[in-house]
Order: sequence, then C-alpha cells, then structure tokens
Amino acid sequence: MAAAITKGNLLVENIIEDHLKPVVAKLIETGVELREENTGIRVYCDHRVKGIDIKTLPYPGFPTDMQAQLMALTTIAEGTSIITETVFENRFMHVNELKRMGARIKIEGRTAIVQGVRRLTAPRSRPQTSGPVQQ
Repeated sequence: MAAAITKGNLLVENIIEDHLKPVVAKLIETGVELREENTGIRVYCDHRVKGIDIKTLPYPGFPTDMQAQLMALTTIAEGTSIITETVFENRFMHVNELKRMGARIKIEGRTAIVQGVRRLTAPRSRPQTSGPVQQ
C-alpha cells in the first residue's frame, strides 16, 4: 500500500505471496505493478491508481484487516470505489479522519462509497480537550 499511496518503489522481503493473494489481486486491479524477485516482491507505482470494488470476507477472501489501508489508497484513486465490510460491524472508524484530510467518503450501512480526489492534505490540529499535562 505504501508504494502505491506514495507513488513509490518498494521491495517487500520475506513474504509468502500465497497468504496475500486477495490483497495482491486488488493492488494489481488498481494498476499497481508487482513483480517477484529473488528476495521478495517489488511493488511499484508511478501514477494515480484506479478505483476498485472490495468486499471483505473470511480467509481466503479479502481480509478485513487490510480494508482501512486499501480504503486510504482508494481515496486518491481515479474514479469511485465501493468497499463492503461483511466481517465486522463498525469497521469504518477511520473514515472521519480520512474525511478531515479531504477524502470524499459516504457510508451506507456496511458499504463505503469512496470518490477519489487528487490528493489528501494534513488536517488542522484539534484543540486539546484534556487540559495541560501534569508533571
């Protein structure tokens, strides 16, 4: 995800690709390039990715634990992505923070509709609510 989000080039070493087949398939669907090398998998992306549809499922389906990371990627994708969470309720806790950075996300029950934007920006910091730190 990091290489795709940052338009970077990473070598992920000591990886068992069979354990990540659904994640790898979705990354390829977005337009990210993955290539096996001697010590791992090269992940490369130098362009804006495409929106995709995702449905979380128990193993061996798309893992719910990767849903937030892939949603972060789809916020800057070209087009619309539909993410359906079928494993856990309340699994979209990260959406408000992404929206603070400029993401366009609409939640409808267990489905998030993500309209990609060109870029996210740092949100304004929130005022501290707990008071000063005691020494």
